[in-house]
Amino acid sequence: YPVKGIRGSNTSTSANTSYRYNILSTNSANTTITSVVLPETLQSIGVNTFANFKGLKSIVIPDSVTEIGYKAFYGCTGLTEIKLPKKLKTIGIKTFYGCSNLTGVVFPEGLTKIDYDAFYNCTNLNNVKLPNTLEFVGGRAFKNTAWLNNNTNSAIVSGNVLIDATKYSKEEYVFPSNVGVVVPYAFENNTNIKRVEFNNNVKDLACGLFKGCTNLEKVVLPSNLSNIGEGTFYGCTSITSVGKVGSNSAVEIPNSVKVIEDGCFFRTNLNSLELPNTIVEIKKYGFCYAIETAIEVNLPDSLKKIEYAGLAYSKSFNSTTTPEIKINVPDSVTEIANDAFAAIYHVYYNGTATGSPWGAYKINE
Repeated sequence: YPVKGIRGSNTSTSANTSYRYNILSTNSANTTITSVVLPETLQSIGVNTFANFKGLKSIVIPDSVTEIGYKAFYGCTGLTEIKLPKKLKTIGIKTFYGCSNLTGVVFPEGLTKIDYDAFYNCTNLNNVKLPNTLEFVGGRAFKNTAWLNNNTNSAIVSGNVLIDATKYSKEEYVFPSNVGVVVPYAFENNTNIKRVEFNNNVKDLACGLFKGCTNLEKVVLPSNLSNIGEGTFYGCTSITSVGKVGSNSAVEIPNSVKVIEDGCFFRTNLNSLELPNTIVEIKKYGFCYAIETAIEVNLPDSLKKIEYAGLAYSKSFNSTTTPEIKINVPDSVTEIANDAFAAIYHVYYNGTATGSPWGAYKINE
């Protein structure tokens, strides 16, 4: 049988054992193997295959390989350079984590995914040029590399990906026209940034994208955005309004967005909230500790579900005075979780969802 896949020996056995072969035990560091040439029939390098092969200095991977899996080269501190195969599509979670002497990687065009922590702690990695075919790059994929650590004040873009803008020193950032992918937490804790304008190539805002950007005041979203990720605006205390397109709000949500994800606007500072009539669900903590003043919120008729603490607590909850926020919930909502409106003064609702008052002080009063 041709060898089509390999994996570390401390992983589960494949159902198709004729096509998968174990490498030496990866339970402890292997220092004896210094070079490897893989067979031309190979299609995947699986979980833990060469993990902690600290003596490995060179490896030849055939162009037939399309996937390199979880921790495949984890802790291979002897590797200094690696040429990835031409047909490669996916680099898995922590694939090259801790390859501390790796200085350069040749990425092929056609690569679509670099997963979370893929090159984390590759402390000498500085020669990186990504292809224009990437569709996803996970959080911390290049964290603690020389490439990012040596940056002082720039936004790092490679290929079609915004990798990092945590050290970006200007107040405004306009996305280059070629960028379509953004790494999670790309702007995290950047207190310089005040305004961000996206291009229309970005379809998905990565989780935690602007977390802790306390001076961020205005974000112009793509017109055809499909998703605003979990915790995207978490702790953005200078965001004071969320509204429909054309409302002149700090964040205007386009009609293409259907869900407010977990913690999306947690601990913002809203004095105005108006969602478009396309939102069907507000997930956990979506607007928790987000509303600052005694405003009236009219939720859209498209809404069907509000999860735990979705609209709970005012920004000034626990202070001596709590603003009398009013939330009008349409009858279209059929699912409301416990404490969805915790510590909200007035909630008005005549639909069929059970569990009233869902943490609110008053219902229909």
